[in-house]
Amino acid sequence: MKNYSMQALSPLSPIDKVSLPYRLGRTRFDDHSLDGFATALFQSLKRHGYPLESNVEQFRQIFSDFFQSYVPGIPETLINNVGSTNHQGLLPLWITAHELAPTHVIESGVFIGGSLRMFRNALPSARIDAYDISFGPLRYHDDSIIYSESEWSLSPPELEDPDRTLVFFDDHISAARRIQEARSLNIRWIVFDDNPSVGTMSKYRYPSIPSLPLILDEDLPDGARLQWHHAPTKTSVEYTHSAEDCRAARNCIASAVNLGAAFSAIGSECGDKWLVELHRDQLAEPVTG
Repeated sequence: MKNYSMQALSPLSPIDKVSLPYRLGRTRFDDHSLDGFATALFQSLKRHGYPLESNVEQFRQIFSDFFQSYVPGIPETLINNVGSTNHQGLLPLWITAHELAPTHVIESGVFIGGSLRMFRNALPSARIDAYDISFGPLRYHDDSIIYSESEWSLSPPELEDPDRTLVFFDDHISAARRIQEARSLNIRWIVFDDNPSVGTMSKYRYPSIPSLPLILDEDLPDGARLQWHHAPTKTSVEYTHSAEDCRAARNCIASAVNLGAAFSAIGSECGDKWLVELHRDQLAEPVTG
């Protein structure tokens, strides 16, 4: 009996389980698709205003190196840990490390050390400073990294070249505050994690708030209240918007790229990450308190 359903015309073949080596979102792929995904991501980053230094051929190599060389070597102790940065979240950091080539990386909020290990591998000669209020969960240790068990703004490192310094904030602290702290040190580049829009706040118990979308929203009125319920922890929280704090942070920003939106072009679930470039024309007033 003939199968007259539209599915009978599909080129898809049923399989028992997925087995291809690489993953983006829920899609698995192999070496044949690497260049295609890399080219699509390169074009998406250009559309979103990402400061690409490589050409498309160089970018394909950076992309392929991540999947073929770096990901297979990630230790089991740094894989599939709730709250840590998985390999899809590491991909934007890997690309940013290669594109910006910072000589100094500062990470605030290192948790088990997954992104620390990635930065060390991507930038073998860079200075790396790691900050967290507790290194209890830390599973990655490297003698070349400077570990400080403290709030980064209380004891920031000396900066030899702020223009080539990158700060990665994965600490769930106000992005407005972090922007002004980095600006006071004349730092140029920041990557933020956990910076959702209003519509996705409920994914987080404690996001970095005000997040970049709120800081960039000039129309959100002062005193606006946002509430959401975080189902996994059965916690309800409220935020009251400070337009003044967001305006002060916004005035420090030269450009901002929504990495989550850019990487969604290839199905990558990299989280609510942003790349921010700060103004360099004059120093901001130091942040106190």
